[in-house]
Amino acid sequence: MGYEMLPVLYYKDEKKYYAVLAGRQAGECTVRLPVQLHGAQAFYCCVPELVDLIGRIYRLNSAISAIWNGIPESPQHRYFSKALINEVMWSNDVEGIHSSRQELRAAFDAATEQNRRETKFAGIVSGYAEMLQPRRIFAETPKDIRAIYDVVLLSDLDAADAPDGKVFRKGGVSVVTGTGKDVHHGILPEETLIAFMASMLDYVKSANYSLASVAAFHYLFGFAHPFYDGNGRMARFLGSAFLRENLNLLVGLNMSQVISGSKKAYYDAFKVCDDARAMGDITPFILYYLSTIEQSAEVVLRELEDAKSRFDFHSKSLAERLGDEADAVTVSVLSVLLEVTLFSDIGIGIAGICEYAGISDSTARERVQKLISLEIPVASQKEGKKKMYRLNLEQ
Repeated sequence: MGYEMLPVLYYKDEKKYYAVLAGRQAGECTVRLPVQLHGAQAFYCCVPELVDLIGRIYRLNSAISAIWNGIPESPQHRYFSKALINEVMWSNDVEGIHSSRQELRAAFDAATEQNRRETKFAGIVSGYAEMLQPRRIFAETPKDIRAIYDVVLLSDLDAADAPDGKVFRKGGVSVVTGTGKDVHHGILPEETLIAFMASMLDYVKSANYSLASVAAFHYLFGFAHPFYDGNGRMARFLGSAFLRENLNLLVGLNMSQVISGSKKAYYDAFKVCDDARAMGDITPFILYYLSTIEQSAEVVLRELEDAKSRFDFHSKSLAERLGDEADAVTVSVLSVLLEVTLFSDIGIGIAGICEYAGISDSTARERVQKLISLEIPVASQKEGKKKMYRLNLEQ
């Protein structure tokens, strides 16, 4: 039997509702949070389903790490870049914002240049790119959250939606349905909002970014709605950053795709916990979010297993096809073409081949032609002004 939602139980059996509520609020396995929702202390219950989900997630994460650690650094970086771009695209999609992989790739290239160029989505892409670095994203105070927001989202928002308070917004904000019905109002006044966010940031840090605490933070960020616009994207960005503390980064970089595929369940999980009759019980959202983490990890594991298996198979088969022509430079060029084919969302240009193999432009072009003459399935296509290469492994 699944977790019984209090707002549903209230209408089914009011007497039982109060008995279950009292039991949950006083339970030994109840985690009480340092904030209030509709006048009741927020909490969640560590029910068996929740504990089982966390166990399964960590087992999946171990399997992911075992495969990941066997993949060389170069294809790892390419795969991270692809996952990052997909996460931004799907996070935008959850909010009904269209962004193509091509324009996000352009934003990634612009954001990672030494002299950063400002392009659409460059802020959020550069924010996610910071997660590829060993250092943590510093988000421990309300002012930290505002600083991240200014870098990650502000440039892509309407000027009228810019924060106008000391840290967050000072005016009211409503969450509305597609029909224009108000379903939630963010916290006011700003002083209360700042204190609410500070309490939640202290909590998730003190909990060492446990999976359940990250899920709680995600819900409560949405409840607080600290900004006029961009709250959903900001919450998912912080979720990915916090999950990185205990899981492989790829799991956090696949969350939005799973959420996008279950938008109704995502918003329903918010809705049931926002009901005043929930009396602060956010367990349904915790369970939803943990199940999303599990689904994300399952997808990542399947993709990595497939990519690693194909990489090992084709590395061997292509080396055999090279035969006596397998000098170090030719093998290096072939290796990078295989990498981009299996671990990236784009091909690689001559300049990239030169950098990877440490060879000149003319040598790179000569070796690509050599591979073609040896009937290695090299394919090319124009991406913008560049000619990009990869392998056609279906041949």
